[in-house]
Amino acid sequence: MRTKSSCGIISSLLKQLKRLAFTLNEKPSTAVEEYTLEHFLLYHGLVGTSPENQPEFKQVRADILEAFEHRSSLSLSIALKLQPLWWEDKLQSIISEAKAAHGEELCLNLLCPPEAGNEELPPAQNPLKSEDWRVRSNAANLLSFLNDKSAIPRVIESLGQTSTDSLKAAFCHISFSLSQLQSEQSKAALVKYLDDEEPWFRVDAARALATWPWDAVAADLARAVLAHHNLSDYTAIVIARKHHPLALLKHAEPVCQEAGLEMVIEIIKASAQTFQSEIVMETGVHWCWPELSASAKGYSSARRIRATLALSEWLRDNSSLLAEHQTELAIQPADQEAAATLRSLSEERLLAQVDEAIATISSELSCNQLAEALEKYHPSDDSKLDDIRHTIWLIGKLGVRGSAPRLVALLKEHPPFTDDMIDALGLLGDPIAAEQLIELARRSVDLEDRQSRPASAHPVEESDAAAAKHYWLILKALGHIPHSGSIELLLDASEDFAPDKRQQALQSLISACRKSDYQENSGRVHGAIARCLQDPSAQVRMVALDGVSQLELIDLSTKALKLFDSKEVSVSRKSLSVMSELADAGHKKEVSAAVESKLRSEFDRFKKEKLQNFLDGL
Repeated sequence: MRTKSSCGIISSLLKQLKRLAFTLNEKPSTAVEEYTLEHFLLYHGLVGTSPENQPEFKQVRADILEAFEHRSSLSLSIALKLQPLWWEDKLQSIISEAKAAHGEELCLNLLCPPEAGNEELPPAQNPLKSEDWRVRSNAANLLSFLNDKSAIPRVIESLGQTSTDSLKAAFCHISFSLSQLQSEQSKAALVKYLDDEEPWFRVDAARALATWPWDAVAADLARAVLAHHNLSDYTAIVIARKHHPLALLKHAEPVCQEAGLEMVIEIIKASAQTFQSEIVMETGVHWCWPELSASAKGYSSARRIRATLALSEWLRDNSSLLAEHQTELAIQPADQEAAATLRSLSEERLLAQVDEAIATISSELSCNQLAEALEKYHPSDDSKLDDIRHTIWLIGKLGVRGSAPRLVALLKEHPPFTDDMIDALGLLGDPIAAEQLIELARRSVDLEDRQSRPASAHPVEESDAAAAKHYWLILKALGHIPHSGSIELLLDASEDFAPDKRQQALQSLISACRKSDYQENSGRVHGAIARCLQDPSAQVRMVALDGVSQLELIDLSTKALKLFDSKEVSVSRKSLSVMSELADAGHKKEVSAAVESKLRSEFDRFKKEKLQNFLDGL
């Protein structure tokens, strides 16, 4: 075991002092920003129950109807301070009642007060200009519900003001209200946000524009899909929910065909990350199989080959899910023929086609073509950015290891597809990439500063999201690359203040240790896993338990078993499953001793019975 030098001890003490100072003086904001949470709830449909501290419906109804009775836009603004996602339908029923009682004109005048000459009403008396994002959102939603097209210019003005931090959460609601008030003016206002610097605004604008007929917005939405950014998967999903990818693949315009391929890629990627597998069927991606299966037979473009491979692998892994649910989903007219073709295939026949496509794409000839395309690429050639991005993904996926040196050389150029290169280098697992990735990680973030902050139990909002993503991807990639420097970096990152970084660092540390001789760092590895067993994040504790099992750290079994008392059911169950895995690995005696010791100090009857049953089953 390596002992700490005096310098190491001093460094450790300084780190602890900084962490304490941070806790006392600057306690960092760890909550996800309100507008990010609002978008997440919206796009994942997580709005089924009332948020905390919401008023009673009868009280809200009384307040709004009283505001109309007294013709007070101020009172109405106060009453509209409600969560839009949960109150939309309820507010529509109340406004319908107010319309019947007081007339539509009064409703519109209070929601969107007319300008009085050159004098402008204070924001508190003008719902569309309120300084509370909830009021703006609800006012815009109600104006679109009442179909007041005369309000379009005012709604557009309100939308433009939501780019400030305190109002950003309203953007998704106001943009969609414009889509319900369809006009050339509202469409033009939304189109300009497809290129906005804020990725969520791009997604919101795409969602709103997707409500128009495809031919009216085809060029704009195709461009939006093809403009790759951090939330491209959400952009693809919100468009596909209205216009299935197959319709785009069969479109006469090449740009629409390319957009269809990109949608397939992004939605399947999302199904393995931020969404469930069913999103593929919900958006009609699976109906693209007959159209794409022929792509495997000849190299056409990296984007088309990637889309085909991604769909092939999804069908292989979800064939039973497909058979179970596809008859329940609505089929758009463009998908009818493909649906009939797909349904005519037995599961065995479909899997045979899928396996054939994967084998063809993975052939030596295809790999050579990918390597050749990478060698020919020059960083100054902007016209090849998309093609090379997909080429790099395929190189990593298919394990074209001879391309690692070229990828490492390109990484030094800091290209716009750096994330894809990091992923590919991780999948290739070539040690030649380790030093460059480690250098990039230490350059991207201030590790000492991140370690000095108190460990957060909840997701944090990063000040530099792009650099933080590079850092996280490198932590993930290093888990596949056996290298002494990898373990050093991962150990440092296991003390990060952000829980997702600690979790990934620990996962990769365990993986790297299993693939290499880590004896030089065995003491620090042991200490990191022991520390993470007490982490404030349940996800990090779950990974630490995996480390105890996979690295057979039997001397940590007692600490691991303490997590049986965790308030998180998943963590509690995991602690016992780890004990079982250790026993199966030949440590039954030590496990039995740890469980017996726990039993003697346990007074809860239910827990005691569960531990005894576990012990009896060893």
